[in-house]
Order: sequence, then structure tokens, then C-alpha cells
Amino acid sequence: MSGGSRLLLIGLRGSGKTSYLAAFWHVIEAGELPSALAVAQLQGDREYLNRIRDHWLKFEEVGRTSLRSQEIVSLVLQDVRSKSDIHVTVPDLSGELFRLQWATRKATRQYVEYASEAVGVLLFIHPNAIVESHVLLPDEKDACDVPVTDSSDSGLAGNLKTSTSGAVPWSPDLSPTQVQLVELLQFVSHLRSSPEPPPIAVIVSAWDTVKDPVLPISWLENKLPLLSQFLTANVNKVPFQVYGVSALGGDLEKDRERLQHEDVPSHRIKVVQDTFKPHGDLTAPIQFLLAARRSMKRTAGQ
Repeated sequence: MSGGSRLLLIGLRGSGKTSYLAAFWHVIEAGELPSALAVAQLQGDREYLNRIRDHWLKFEEVGRTSLRSQEIVSLVLQDVRSKSDIHVTVPDLSGELFRLQWATRKATRQYVEYASEAVGVLLFIHPNAIVESHVLLPDEKDACDVPVTDSSDSGLAGNLKTSTSGAVPWSPDLSPTQVQLVELLQFVSHLRSSPEPPPIAVIVSAWDTVKDPVLPISWLENKLPLLSQFLTANVNKVPFQVYGVSALGGDLEKDRERLQHEDVPSHRIKVVQDTFKPHGDLTAPIQFLLAARRSMKRTAGQ
């Protein structure tokens, strides 16, 4: 893959994209745990990665990517098994950018370039920042108004004036999370320079907050059925995998003491995939995307 592989991170505000990058960089740079990918050589510009990793190590909020100052991460990694070098470029884009895409139906020229050349998509979802679908009942007075049932990380509900009935007029910002995510994935397909859509790794962030004993793919089916059906219906063309990821290891306030007693920082990381037994290899989603892309190219060449 000497030509390089561009991966695209997609997620609404607060979905965990930057926290994942911070923990990912620590895993491959520190080498505290076995992983499928490793650092092949001294990287170029590491300032941004080191900065967000330092916040992660200090049990501080990693922060969010500004709409004005978006970061491009370029890494030369090595496949541990084959010893081949893999050049990966990952833009850390603001969640606000994706909200504006959905609301305005427009994308920046830079994003069009990213989407058209991406060989894989990492789709981020925070389980505590989901706007759920509202079922309209026949006796509701105004079918155009929807009640605000979630005022979590989106920060949108507090900015809108409620009507006398306790509802707010519909707007694109109040659309269910799964509707927005499906549309964002369809935008990528529409912007492709190649007819082959990129494989998708779904990252359910803050997996430590999901208390029910459930696998990530089942959680997706139950919580975001439209998104799950969309992925399943297209799996023959677009391979996908679902991961539950706890990049921080717990709540930075409630679990701080426990986290501080962990001698090896990488042990804070938990990744759940096809079994309930977690591992700490944050490179697994990226390894899946690269392997799936290679398989798709071989199949297309037959």
C-alpha cells in the first residue's frame, strides 16, 4: 500500500472521534500491548497526536475538534504479521461539520476530496448522545411538532423556543441520530470517485456506559435499527463490523481514582467485538477496514 490509504472518521458532536485517536496513538507508540499495527518509523508531525494523547494520559477531557482548525493525521504503520508498511491518513473533522452537512445538504471541497478517496470509514456513535425516533400518534394535535426527549450532548434543545404544548417546531437538527448517520454514509457514496463504496467500522464509544450484557452489533440492532438495517442490507457490497470501544476506560469524574491506579495506561482501553471478552487493540477497526478493502479489490479484479 505504498500509495497510501485514506480513512474517513464520521461522527456527530461528542461521538468520541478525538478520544479514539488519542488512545490509538498511545497504543501504537507506547507498545504496551500487542496490536495488529505498529509504528514503522519515526513519524513526521506528531504535535497534534502528542497533545491529545497527553490529555488522555492526564485523565483530562481530550476536547473537540474546532470547525476552523481541523487536523490531518498522517502515519506510517507496519502490519505486524506481514511486516509491510501501511501509509494511513486520517482527518480528524469536527462533528459540527457533519451536523452542517445534514442540515444544509452541502459539503466543503476538502471533505469531498476526503470522501472521494477514502478506502474505509470509521463511523462513531456515543450511546448517551442519541436523539431517538419519535412515533407520531393519531391524536397528536400538531404532527409537525416533536417533543424534546433528549437534551444530552447535542446541545440543540436548549437553543430552541418551546411552544405552549411543550414541543418545538421540527428542524433538521432534531432529526433522529440514526437518520442523520445513514444520510452521512449515503453522502460518502454519492461523493465517491470510485464505484466501490468503502467498508465501514462502526465504533460505539464510551462502551463502559453500556451496562447491559450485549454485543455491539446487537446493541446497534436494538438502539439504531434503521442504521443497522441499512448496513445489513448492503453488506454484500459494503462490509462492516461493529465495535464497542471504551477509549477513556470510564467516567473521568466517577472512575478517576480507579483509572489512576492503573499502572499501564493502555490497560484502560477496552474493545468488544464478537465476544464478551474485551481486548485492548484499538488498531482492530483499522486493520479490518484495510483487510476488507484489499478483499474487495481482489474480488473486483476477478
